[in-house]
Amino acid sequence: MKAIVLAAGKGERMGFPLPKSLLKVGDESILERQIRILKGNSLDVVIVVGYRATMVMQAVRAAYVFNSQYFETGSLYSLHLASQMFPLEKSLVMTYADMFISNEVVQCVLDKPDSVAVVKPYDGRGTRLYFEEGVAVRASVATPPDPRGFSFGGVAHLSRPTLDRIPTISKFTELSATFGFIGCQLVLTQGHAVNVNTPGDLEYARSLG
Repeated sequence: MKAIVLAAGKGERMGFPLPKSLLKVGDESILERQIRILKGNSLDVVIVVGYRATMVMQAVRAAYVFNSQYFETGSLYSLHLASQMFPLEKSLVMTYADMFISNEVVQCVLDKPDSVAVVKPYDGRGTRLYFEEGVAVRASVATPPDPRGFSFGGVAHLSRPTLDRIPTISKFTELSATFGFIGCQLVLTQGHAVNVNTPGDLEYARSLG
C-alpha cells in the first residue's frame, strides 16, 4: 500500500525560511520521522511537493509528485492529484508532512479503509472533526477548544471510492484535506499527533520527544 505525504503547502505562519516538514525534532526532521514510521509499517512513501520543492527533495530521498498549482490550491487538491497517479490502488494512507506523529497513529488505521485517526478531544490545535455515531460529519479549523470534537491525528486511510469523490468537493480549493474525510469512521488512538503551525507547536512536539 502507498502512503501519500502532503508537503506542498507554503506554511508561512512559522516564520522560518524552510518548509515546516523539515524542522528538526530531536535528531530528525518531522518529515524524516514520518517516513521512518510509514516505512516501518510496510508502506511505500510518495510525497506531494510544491512550495520549495527542491529543498524538500534534496533533504529526503523518496518518490515525489509535484503540485505545480500549490500557490492557489490546498492539501485537498494535492491529495486528489496524488491519488490520480495510482488509479489501481484500492486504498491509500495519507498524512500531512507537518504533523509530528507517533507510530500508534499510523497503525490504528492500516486495516480500516475509510478511517481517520483522532487522538483526543479538540484542544484548539490543528483541525477539529465532528462525529455522529462514529462517522465524521463536519470539519473545521482554527477554533477554540471544544470537547464535542476530536483533534485530527494526522493520518487517514481512504478507499478508492472516497478518493474519487474528492473532485466533487472542489478541485481547486484551499480547504484542508480533512474535508475529504466526511463519512469516514473515527478511530481513537492513544498515540500523539501535533500539527506544527507555530513555534509553540514545535516546542510542544519537542517536549514529546
